[in-house]
Amino acid sequence: MPRHYYLPATFLASFSTDTSTEPRRDRRIWAGDNRQHKTFQAPASRLGAEKNLYTLVAAEHDPQMVDDTWREYEGGLSNAIEALIGVRVDARTWARVLVPFVACMLVRGPDFAGRFGRRLAALKIGDIDGGYTPADNANLARLMELQRLLGPVAVGKWAVVRFGGRRTLVTNDLGYAPFRDPVNGESGMVVPLGPSHALTVTPRREGKVAVVKSGEWFPDIAYVRGTAGDRDRLNRAMSAAAQRFVFGGDKRVVAGLTDAARTASPPPEPGQLGFITGTDALAHEFTWHRLVTAVERDPSDGGPWDFALDPEGLTRGWAPMLVLPATLPEFPPALRREGQSIVAEFYDPADRFEAARHYDRGVVHFENGEYDEALETLDASLELIPDRVATLYLKSTALTNLGRHGEALKVYDAALELNPGDAAEILFNRGIALEELGRPHEAIAAYDEALATEPDHGGALTNKGAILVEQGSGEEALRVLDAALEVRPGDAEAQFRDGWKRRKDLSHKGTVLASLFADPSTEP
Repeated sequence: MPRHYYLPATFLASFSTDTSTEPRRDRRIWAGDNRQHKTFQAPASRLGAEKNLYTLVAAEHDPQMVDDTWREYEGGLSNAIEALIGVRVDARTWARVLVPFVACMLVRGPDFAGRFGRRLAALKIGDIDGGYTPADNANLARLMELQRLLGPVAVGKWAVVRFGGRRTLVTNDLGYAPFRDPVNGESGMVVPLGPSHALTVTPRREGKVAVVKSGEWFPDIAYVRGTAGDRDRLNRAMSAAAQRFVFGGDKRVVAGLTDAARTASPPPEPGQLGFITGTDALAHEFTWHRLVTAVERDPSDGGPWDFALDPEGLTRGWAPMLVLPATLPEFPPALRREGQSIVAEFYDPADRFEAARHYDRGVVHFENGEYDEALETLDASLELIPDRVATLYLKSTALTNLGRHGEALKVYDAALELNPGDAAEILFNRGIALEELGRPHEAIAAYDEALATEPDHGGALTNKGAILVEQGSGEEALRVLDAALEVRPGDAEAQFRDGWKRRKDLSHKGTVLASLFADPSTEP
């Protein structure tokens, strides 16, 4: 039976006083066994593992699929930890290696099956077999849990703490311990990284996660110094959280923290550590997946930073199997770019549901021609979610239909600021508003922008052609209108006549209109 590591051997090797043996997994460290009350030395490869822990039995799955998920990021783990400690880890390495390393500590341990069983019991349901064994269900649940934890771990506030002195840090068989800062009241998880450094991850709902330095993305991580008292408190916390084993490089320190009389408390659930759970976790479960491909882009890329889910981009490095719940509503990303930073905000999904209800009512009013009522409900939606492009677009169109073109123009501009890269329809309608305000040159510019995004936009071609006719640019008007006819030959004239009706005092141009469509090759 294969040995499955719930703590990476290359990580445990970081606590060894041996810094030369290769491979790292062969470096020896001290282990304190709280159950048998003994201390012994062993290679890292013999610790933090159980036989057959993750093996899947169901025929439709690769038996080692779960174990392979962990192993894929471990190849770069020791270098990533070294770069993290050395204040030179880039955002890609952080996102592809270090974030899963931390998140997986909450799902890889032998304790997970028990926690999963207790969740089912709390819901008053038995094992969900689905043709799988209870062990298979628990192991597949590890991957689902990981999918929902990657984002919250990435958004958490990261800080690396450096400790001086001769005494060294230890770790345990969880790899972390809960912590609470008595000064500011913040809590989270602390992960010793080796003899003299530890990482704290403090869950939060919003904050800066990446910044641009020297033209590249880097994670936003704080670096602080810890005192000897902090180090001793951390070692005691790691010992208290240990389920059975304490690991370290100093025999005396490990032996002093081994306690046969203590009964280990069950490890905390992620929610008890402060990470988002429930509906919040469902709404934001692809935050890491959106972030990781974004930080691999050139910060100077002028394209839209809309943090779309990019399954193909995810394949360029470590990524777990995507589990797509069929009932998941479409939630906008919790990420946004602010200048030289990427900021995350875990908004309340309840606001999204309420905003969606107002929006749906607004659509019904709009379709019934009840534009004043539509504006009322759309404004209620925008009070909850002010940056939803679809709502802004519908509001601006309702304003246009009410003849309030100046107001419409401002709302179109707000929508464009949020969605500059794929906005042909917004630009088209913005052009109409500009025409109604008597600003034809700006209207043509708006139509040209729409056509740059969508070259075969029939409405933009038709309306641009109409303005050119008004301006006496016959040859160019014919070229544009010919393009409109090519795009939609069946109803191009109807489009043109519809656009013509929007213009004032143009009845005398009827002959020109008729001649253009009677013989497209004839110049007016």
